[in-house]
Amino acid sequence: MNLEDALAPGVDTETFFLEHVPALFEARRELFASAYDTPVIVSVHLTDTDEKYTYEFRPDGCEVEADEMIDFPVVTVAGEAARWEDFKRHVLEVAKLAEKRANDTDVPRKVTREFLDEFERYDGEFVLDLSADDLDQPIVVHLILNDYEMPAGAPSLRIGATFEMGEELARGDVRPKDLENRVKIKGDLSLGLEVGGLLLKYFPELEG
Repeated sequence: MNLEDALAPGVDTETFFLEHVPALFEARRELFASAYDTPVIVSVHLTDTDEKYTYEFRPDGCEVEADEMIDFPVVTVAGEAARWEDFKRHVLEVAKLAEKRANDTDVPRKVTREFLDEFERYDGEFVLDLSADDLDQPIVVHLILNDYEMPAGAPSLRIGATFEMGEELARGDVRPKDLENRVKIKGDLSLGLEVGGLLLKYFPELEG
């Protein structure tokens, strides 16, 4: 399945998350196996409609439930269904560029169980305020670490960025650290420093 069809105008959230995501994964399973040595659980929560979708991605396939799973996710991606059409329109180009780069680039290191075990020590969230010229208001996406909901009192780091920056990253034109002076950051900086340090420990190529 191609990204244009999966994210086409009019594709609703239930169809995308229950049908299109598994189909997209199956078509790219070899790419996943080249980058991951271990299963990964990811959850999605549309907070205004309380839709929940959870995936276990494995080298041999994908399992999806329209709810939470027993095991905790590496990340829960939370946002509003009301922004779905806007989000699809803008994320499509980022996704296409990221896929092209992944297909054109050898993966130097895989995501391992060892990395995920260390990553599990962190709780909190990154909040992305994603803007574009044609959006009256940013699209807000919460990345909740290692849980289905944001734990009370956990650290939160808010990052204001643009979809255009996402395209630059996906193309490989810039590295994450190149955007330090272009994004707006507010909140618990220690969360970003600690998670960033862990990522560089296992994937030093991210620093460029």
